[in-house]
Amino acid sequence: MLIWAIDDNPLHETLLKTILCKKGFQYRGFRSCEELKAYLQEDNLPNPHLVLIDLHLGQGCRGEDIMSLLKEKFKDNDLKYIAFTADIAKKDELYQIGFDGIIYKPVTKEKLITILGDFISGYSQSKRKA
Repeated sequence: MLIWAIDDNPLHETLLKTILCKKGFQYRGFRSCEELKAYLQEDNLPNPHLVLIDLHLGQGCRGEDIMSLLKEKFKDNDLKYIAFTADIAKKDELYQIGFDGIIYKPVTKEKLITILGDFISGYSQSKRKA
């Protein structure tokens, strides 16, 4: 399972990479919108299965915009999107605009594994059925 994360905070991005790689997942991290957009221009991109997106990426870049860009790029995939935010009040809005899950900051290993558990087990079960 390939998981991407877009977060401009190096600490969060490193934490995600460490936890997810130790759990045996493939991981690709991006620390800016520009880095992600440049990567998306490459040919033969691997299709991610799950994308973790920080909502406030700096330089006028919003997580919602990144999700829209990825939905267009990977429109034929069953890609899941999880928002990173500290804003508890945005929960309903985030689900309405298309996020499949939310991880509230600060991120901990336990929180990450708990929230991702349903997505990961769903992916594993669908791979076994195929």
